Amino acid sequence: MSIEQNVLSLISGKSYKPLKFRELADALGSSKDERTELKTVLANLIAGGKLSQHTNGAYSAATGPGLIAGVVKRLGSGSGVFRPHDAAPGTKEAELRIDRPDMLDAASGDEVLVRLRKKRGPQGIRL
Repeated sequence: MSIEQNVLSLISGKSYKPLKFRELADALGSSKDERTELKTVLANLIAGGKLSQHTNGAYSAATGPGLIAGVVKRLGSGSGVFRPHDAAPGTKEAELRIDRPDMLDAASGDEVLVRLRKKRGPQGIRL
């Protein structure tokens, strides 16, 4: 099994919690010589959109179960509009409204992960 496959199988596990580089290397059983190659593999996975690195340096899967990656646009009212990355260009059907309390500190153009709720909001929109 390649290093990339080992990383992907580790981070996709249900019990995985985001790990920093040293912790991830230890969890994979990487020797000191393999850590340089591991850094390259992690950079390639991030560039490919399969892995994300948090501001604290921890690594996790780019998307998880029930999560959709996309870009958010903050409206003047404080609410926002979410557009998934895989949405067809020029269509509005894929846009989702995000209520003001759920926007937290997200700004226009931020890359975010959104989890859909099972219930529909007051306008029948599923958030």
